[in-house]
Amino acid sequence: MTDSIKPEQTNKPEDLTGRDKIVKNVLTGWVTYLVFLVSGFIMPRLIDNYAGQFALGIWDFCWTFINYIGISGLGLSGALNRFVPGYRTTGELHKLNQAVSTVVVMQAVLALFVITASVIVFFLIPVYFSDRLGDQVGVASWVVLLLGASMSVEMLFDASKGVLTGYHRWDVVNAIFSLSRIASTTGMIIALLVGGGLVSLGAVYFIVTSVFMLVRYFVTRKLCPDITVKLSLTKMAIAKEMFLFGIKTHVITLPRIFLLQTINIIVAASMGPAALAIFTRPVALVKYIDSFISRFSFVLTPIAGAIQASGDDQELRDFVLETTRTSVAITLPLLMLLAVFGDVVIGVWMGSNYVNHPLIILLAMGAFLPASQQAIIRILMGMNMHGRVGFISFIVSLLVFLPGYYYINGTEWTLMNAASLIVLPEVIGTGLVLPIYACRIIGIPFYQYLSRAFFTPVLTCSVFLGIILLNRALLYDQLFLALTGALLSGGVVLIFLYWKFLLTPGQRIKVSGYMKKFSFAR
Repeated sequence: MTDSIKPEQTNKPEDLTGRDKIVKNVLTGWVTYLVFLVSGFIMPRLIDNYAGQFALGIWDFCWTFINYIGISGLGLSGALNRFVPGYRTTGELHKLNQAVSTVVVMQAVLALFVITASVIVFFLIPVYFSDRLGDQVGVASWVVLLLGASMSVEMLFDASKGVLTGYHRWDVVNAIFSLSRIASTTGMIIALLVGGGLVSLGAVYFIVTSVFMLVRYFVTRKLCPDITVKLSLTKMAIAKEMFLFGIKTHVITLPRIFLLQTINIIVAASMGPAALAIFTRPVALVKYIDSFISRFSFVLTPIAGAIQASGDDQELRDFVLETTRTSVAITLPLLMLLAVFGDVVIGVWMGSNYVNHPLIILLAMGAFLPASQQAIIRILMGMNMHGRVGFISFIVSLLVFLPGYYYINGTEWTLMNAASLIVLPEVIGTGLVLPIYACRIIGIPFYQYLSRAFFTPVLTCSVFLGIILLNRALLYDQLFLALTGALLSGGVVLIFLYWKFLLTPGQRIKVSGYMKKFSFAR
């Protein structure tokens, strides 16, 4: 039997582009993301139950500052995620080690900046927010400091994530992330049950983060033995290249970070932490869907970098159209469900005091175009061609945001008009301007982009929307039952339509093969 095995089967070269691992990496990302999703649902409810809505608003408020400080990360891990597979594809291991060593040193400098900025915010919060936070202002300061220390540790060890994902080991990265979330959620639940407050939650998060960053570092050393980190390998030219790549990455992702965190601070300052707690729950649901899509889009960056290194431009264009269509097909039904049944989800999750259905509908509808562009954004990053398009998108978003801000600031802040200042700039800047310009860069006619990536998913999902709306109309006095019926009936129909009209014959064969492997494994 051994003689029947062909030599090329036993010596099959590794696919350095990572395309042979894309399904595995996406599926492991989604499975482990369920852990994050569960913890994201558990903690706000427990904080609300044990500490109150005001405390939950303070927790959200503190994370807003940390996310602002996190902008300083410059996307250097993403730079490794892009450059590592390229250097491996071309066999330039010396350049690979120079890049990793340089990023490690740069991350250490950024980690120092993050902890310094957190200390500054620690002292500024009592000065500027004592009126709104009252006797909890000291708690907020300590929580920001602990969360900032956690982010500093993440910065220090973030290069290991870039190396692992550059080696297409998303399964390992996702597993470590999942275990860390389980540990931090468990620790924070225990802290609340024994009477701890927000400061205790921040301390638990810092300890767990530190432990698992060390775990990921040692795992990276084990799985990537050809990586050598030495101070002598650092190069100023590489640092400049990585810095520029990181700046371009931040510019293309900055509109969402800037808009969301700015609006959170405005809501907290103008309406108080309790209003922020209400506002951030539907925002969190949209973010969960966006993060779910990102588990698919993240794996595209190193693949795009490797395809570009191979010089096959047509394969790259086909890759853009195929992955964007998949992104649209995943995004649209999830946001439709949120728009129609988001009030039911938040009611069950947090209670009726947190339900604002018009706010949910606005955020869900506004998220579609920006979220569905994640694939083309990540591919542009893999091509290192995301700087100009990101800058244009950011400027357009800012030009939409500023007039809206000054108009609303002169009238009255409400949760709905605060949400509109997130939705409108993102839809125009990221949802429309960015893909139009990106298609010009990649060489895809925009009409072809729309027809191949959007037409079939939107048409099939319109049937799905009709089914879930019908369920809500027929069972309007039993909305949880209506949601269950919508998931079952709509899900079955959508799977059939996707199989029939969305998947290509080759993709159907692949899916059938995975299903057979799964059945044999059982």
